[in-house]
Amino acid sequence: MQHVKLGHSLSVQEVSCGKSHTMILTKSGYVYSFGQGDYGQLGHCNGNSISDPELILKLSNYRVSKIACSDHSSFAIASVKDFNLHLQNSRCDNLSLLALTEPERKILLSWGRGHTGVLALGDEEDRNVPTITDLLSHEMEIEDISCGAQHAIAILKDDRGDSRIFSWGDNSHG
Repeated sequence: MQHVKLGHSLSVQEVSCGKSHTMILTKSGYVYSFGQGDYGQLGHCNGNSISDPELILKLSNYRVSKIACSDHSSFAIASVKDFNLHLQNSRCDNLSLLALTEPERKILLSWGRGHTGVLALGDEEDRNVPTITDLLSHEMEIEDISCGAQHAIAILKDDRGDSRIFSWGDNSHG
């Protein structure tokens, strides 16, 4: 057994392991990865392998709530906010700028080995950075994800709150 150090004290929410890489999600929504990176599954913009956890910088603009690893691919469920700027009259009859946020929408990001379409990006190309998938329509929101060696399955909810299950990747065994 080996103690994994994150460099400073962080509260861990979830850990997920692939065939030879690991991701760590902190309670504050930051994602760290380490291990073998030859397909880009670490998300650090290269195919390098690293032995100590490093923050995935490309996920810093997202609020990550769930992570999952397949053999050589990685996934994150995250929220983004759309900001709309509106002019509003202030009490002093001057115009002031007010930033309003739309409701958060959960999205799925994927990276790593794209073989068999496991990344849900519409092709079989490898990606070395987290990429927003085209899996979801605007009427559906992702709730959960789980992975096998070369496939993934997710629970999505529609606008009425009804759940649907979707799978993608290698389906040679069902």
